[in-house]
Amino acid sequence: MVRAPRLHRGGRRFDSYIVHHQTILYNQTYMIGRIILGLIITIIGFLLVWKTAWLVNNFGRIQWFEMHLSTIGGSWFAYKVFGMLAVIIGLLVMTNLYQQAATAILMPLFGRGGM
Repeated sequence: MVRAPRLHRGGRRFDSYIVHHQTILYNQTYMIGRIILGLIITIIGFLLVWKTAWLVNNFGRIQWFEMHLSTIGGSWFAYKVFGMLAVIIGLLVMTNLYQQAATAILMPLFGRGGM
């Protein structure tokens, strides 16, 4: 009969169940938090698109957009664009694709860092 310490001499030792269990709980908590945050961002974006008239009436017009984009709606257009961007960003956060999307968008602009 060989004792367990002799089998693992010099190699990887057994990790306790608690270590692996805490890692799994951390990953699940991180995933649930990411989904909730993405859902909140998506809902805010949806409300920006859906309730544009309420936003313009209560918060007023955005002067820069009125001066430069008055032919396509000005402030209305700005609120809808911000809402659509929020929906896209929220979906990227929920699916954990925001880093890949940022890399794909910014890589052609800045190139690879380093040699």
